[in-house]
Amino acid sequence: MRYDTWEELWRDCPLRVGVWDREKLQEYLIQRCSTRFTEQIDRFFSGHRGDEALADLLFDFLLHDDYDGSDCQMGAAQVIAGLDRDLLRKKRALLLRAQESGVRWKRPFQEGDDLRWLRSSPR
Repeated sequence: MRYDTWEELWRDCPLRVGVWDREKLQEYLIQRCSTRFTEQIDRFFSGHRGDEALADLLFDFLLHDDYDGSDCQMGAAQVIAGLDRDLLRKKRALLLRAQESGVRWKRPFQEGDDLRWLRSSPR
């Protein structure tokens, strides 16, 4: 879809009454790759850093072959990197699987990022 303003995109918010809409979330991840809305979308997702349902959907987008090579996957990797560390510890197996990708932009964390925090147990 084409959005000219943040307000138009916001009207298609992927979270309604505590439930994530998969298709709208996919669109937000795609739009996140557009420099026009990156800041607003990052602010939106920062309010949901500890949301396990969101994390599950993000990892599904990132690791599922149906989305291979899409902006949706790139956006998912970037949003995953901003999730709460305790939540990511709970999702350690999925995160490590994503980190093993041979495609750099599919890895939520890049070379040189300190991932020692991942070794400790979730609180």
